[in-house]
Order: sequence, then structure tokens, then C-alpha cells
Amino acid sequence: MEPERTQVEEGAPPPVSPAAPQLRRGGAAPSVGRLYRTLGPELTVTCIALALAACGLLAGLPLLLPNGPSLGFVERHYFRPLVVAIVAQVALLAVRRDRRRAGVPARHFGAALALVAVTIVVHFNLKAWTPLVHSRLFDNELMQVDRVFGDLVPALTALRRVLAAGLARLHVPVDPLYHGVFVTAFFVAFTAHALFDTPSGFRRVVLAACLVLLIGGVGYWVLPAKGPFIFRPGENRLAELTQRAMEARFDAFVATRVPPPGYFTAPLAAMPSLHTAHATLFTVFAYRRIRWLFWPLALALFWIVIEAVAAGWHYVVDLPVGVALAFGCIRLATLMIPEPSGP
Repeated sequence: MEPERTQVEEGAPPPVSPAAPQLRRGGAAPSVGRLYRTLGPELTVTCIALALAACGLLAGLPLLLPNGPSLGFVERHYFRPLVVAIVAQVALLAVRRDRRRAGVPARHFGAALALVAVTIVVHFNLKAWTPLVHSRLFDNELMQVDRVFGDLVPALTALRRVLAAGLARLHVPVDPLYHGVFVTAFFVAFTAHALFDTPSGFRRVVLAACLVLLIGGVGYWVLPAKGPFIFRPGENRLAELTQRAMEARFDAFVATRVPPPGYFTAPLAAMPSLHTAHATLFTVFAYRRIRWLFWPLALALFWIVIEAVAAGWHYVVDLPVGVALAFGCIRLATLMIPEPSGP
């Protein structure tokens, strides 16, 4: 039974049934299965992302690549958390001298790095292409939905003021917290799962986070919108300055189809909220796999939800859509890299 448990834990496909040889002669589906078994989940998603980007380029959409500042942003936000987590996991397995499991992550580190690299480039291109794929903006409609919620936006805004006043008394800079908490969640989640989860559990978190970026990037095309900051002032002065600069670049890109300098990480898109999606994803994985990590990440999710609305980044309806996206990506990642059958 032990070999079977190891195979399930590391996300390998189930053994081929005796009828498989006949099925292989029947059509294309077995070939797809063989390709998936050869590439594995990470490289399969990487190939799908590349194919999606290729379709956009063939349709005449402009390719965006990071320049110096945006490359630094990408490195700090995505690559550094992953590299730190991988180094921590390698060191832990070396200290344990667990040869059976130490060989498992080594086979997947390269695939994870390739997945994250491709996902980042494809995601920001999908996000930038949104107004070119679907030229109409739905800010007016989304703002009408916000009004349906009545006092929810004022209540979240008031709650943000109370929390900000308390944090200010503790000399905590409040305005940078929205992005700072988000990036910290990547560091904490990746590193904690690398150290305290199984290798397959760590892979599952990385895969799900990338799925949020890819599926969410396409999701932006459904109801393109800039954000509620175009209708009402937010509570965050730093966010307000950033939003105005991003809006100017957004409008210039739509008018010319030429990406302004530094536009790679600067496109606007409100629906769905991927900040909420990632924070939800990390919180749910923590609850399932590393229970002590749940409350810190739940508090991060709590702040992100409040600030997303109060600072004018997102409409209220963007948040539950982001939560639904997170659960969908968790489910998909779990199917591709199944939960271990053992304790």
C-alpha cells in the first residue's frame, strides 16, 4: 500500500486500468492523457497559458514585457516568495535526510518556476488586453450594484477609519498595508506550506495561485471596469494617487494600443478581485493543511476586503466573485494534485 500512497500524494495519475490498451487505440483522448502524464500538472498549465497568449498575439494584440521597475515588482511579489519557499523546503528535507520524499520536490522545482514565470507574463498581458478584447466598460452597471447593497460601502468605509486610527496610534503606516499585506501573504503561505505541508501540498498551493492569475486574467474580459474610484474618493491617499496614474496610462493604451512605459504591471481591472481571491485561497489552504496559520491569514483577508472597497479599488460585487474564483481554483488544483490519502 505504501507505493500507492506515495503516488497519490505527489499528484501522479492513477494506475492505468487493464482496459487502457484498447482505449489507446480508440482515439485522441488517451494521447492527451499520456501527454498530461508526461508533463505533469504544472507544465500542462504552463502550455495552456502559452497557447492562450499565442492566440492573443495571433489576433494582433500587443505583447507587453516587464521593464526595469516592473521587473523588480514581479521579482519581489512572485519570484522571491517562491524561491525562498523552495530553498526552505530543500533545506528542511536535507536536514531530515528523508530520501524518499527529498527526491520528490526536486523533480518539480523547475516546473514550478517555469509555471510562475509564464503565468506572470501571460496574466499581465491578459489584464492589459481587457479593453481591447471587450471595449465596453461596465463601471456604471457595477456602481448600480453597489448601490443595491445600501449602507455596506459606508459601513466598510467607517470600519476602515476606525481601524486606521488604531493602527496610526501604533505608528503603523496604514496606506501601504493593502499591497504590503497581500505580498506578505504570498511569502507566508508559500514558506509555511514548504516547511509544514507535504511536497504535494506545497505544489498545490503554487498551482492554485497561478490558476487564480490565469483564470482571473480571462475573467477580466467578462465585465471590464476601472473601479469605483472614478465615482467616489477613497480613504487611501496613496491608492488615490496610484489609481489616477494608472487611469491615465489605461486611457492612453486604449487610445493608441501602444503600452506606455512601465505599463506591464499597471493595467486597471476591477472585476473580479484577485487580491480577495488570493487571500481567500491562502486562508482556506491554511485551514485545511496548517491550522495555526489560519487566523493570521484570515486577518489579512479581513483587511484586504475592507480596504479593497474603502480605498476604491473594487466594487462590492467584485469580492464574492473573487472568493468563488478562489474556491474553483482550489478545487481544480486539488483534482490535478490530489490530497494525500494518509494522515
